[in-house]
Amino acid sequence: MIITITKDDGTTTTWDTNNITDDNIQMEANVIINKVSTLSVVSEALQFSSATHRNNLTLLLQNRDEAVVETPTSKLVETPTEDGGPTEEVAPDEGMTEDESSTEEDS
Repeated sequence: MIITITKDDGTTTTWDTNNITDDNIQMEANVIINKVSTLSVVSEALQFSSATHRNNLTLLLQNRDEAVVETPTSKLVETPTEDGGPTEEVAPDEGMTEDESSTEEDS
């Protein structure tokens, strides 16, 4: 099996696992290649499914004016740190996105 891997620094290397002389290493390489391939397919399917559900939710909620919540404007209050300097403030809508948050159902 011929595979090509591109590293983060941009260098590309191509291998032919059929040329590996050690049967155990060749088998292990082919197993890992198959696992990575399967994980790539699953990842793509999850991304598609997530996008579809988000779109369906948007369509469901688009005319539900009674469910719209106004976002309060944030008032940043500077609190000194232990060394007396100002802290870096984060607005309420920054730091955690919907994807990173949890709900009671998750726990």
